[in-house]
Amino acid sequence: MKPILRVVTSAAVLIFSVSTFAQGTSKNLAVLAKGAAPDATWKWELQFWPGNDKCAGSGRQDCGTEVLYIQNDSPDVIECSGFVEYKSARAGKHDFQTRIRGNDSWSDPIILDAYGYAIKAQEVHCAKYVPEPVLARPEGCKADSSGADLADFYPKESLNIEETGLVRVRLTLPKAQGKATEVRVVDRSPYKRLDVAAVKFVKALTFTTTCAPTTFDLGIKFSLAE
Repeated sequence: MKPILRVVTSAAVLIFSVSTFAQGTSKNLAVLAKGAAPDATWKWELQFWPGNDKCAGSGRQDCGTEVLYIQNDSPDVIECSGFVEYKSARAGKHDFQTRIRGNDSWSDPIILDAYGYAIKAQEVHCAKYVPEPVLARPEGCKADSSGADLADFYPKESLNIEETGLVRVRLTLPKAQGKATEVRVVDRSPYKRLDVAAVKFVKALTFTTTCAPTTFDLGIKFSLAE
């Protein structure tokens, strides 16, 4: 897969997670941990799936597969984040963030190099997704950028597992020419790695603008093509 990377003018676009996982044929699914919202609008499970086909598509022959599963039973889009941390340093910590449509579900496989790692801690937080209003450039304002290639900032791990998404970044241009300041994510992608990469990319750019000082949003799109 070749990366197709774009900087796009930000608009009121809702980006959903497309992370899905097809369950294998094993009937021995076990729930290792679970929880739910106080109002029962969403629930989650950490599942153990032995016998999944080809280790959940990773191509590895010997592995342990655990799956973080979240069910959104509300009509609203929700954002979720959290982690699963194992006692073993080899298994480490698995962080996640995602966005789930109303009355839909999401699952994320955790591919381990062995079965039976003990869990040290886990946290799952979900809340209704309320996007921050888009801050557009003032009418007639021009802002050109140069000096960095987004392809150089696409995380290798994200490329390897085909993580894609749109990150909306807010930045300030204090001078007619120079670096952006106060760069921050105002609408994140489904993946933290892409959010971090988008901020690094914007900070590496040199801008020329006709309306300094000014603050506005940029959409940084990470995508793949055959």
